[in-house]
Amino acid sequence: MSPKWAHNGRELFFVNGAGEMVAAGVTMVAGTFEATNRRPLFNVSQRGLGTGSDYMSWDRDIDDQSFLMVQFGGGQKAVANECALIQNWIEEIRARVGN
Repeated sequence: MSPKWAHNGRELFFVNGAGEMVAAGVTMVAGTFEATNRRPLFNVSQRGLGTGSDYMSWDRDIDDQSFLMVQFGGGQKAVANECALIQNWIEEIRARVGN
């Protein structure tokens, strides 16, 4: 569930049925897609990832070594009433603390 390609295009991250974030190598053999070397990375079952959400609740960093995830309160899936998007946050910090 919730698959995302690694930035190098040779690996796929996804949540398996056991609630683990998995990294799998990807190959194309005779026009057939194959996921190989599946490696569980960590458990995400308490974060509600891959549970049929209509949005992607996680992403990977550009180095594919770090992940950013939405964690729902108390291990329960929640519905957000509002979301704050902060653009140009570096400029906001500079304005508050100076260069």
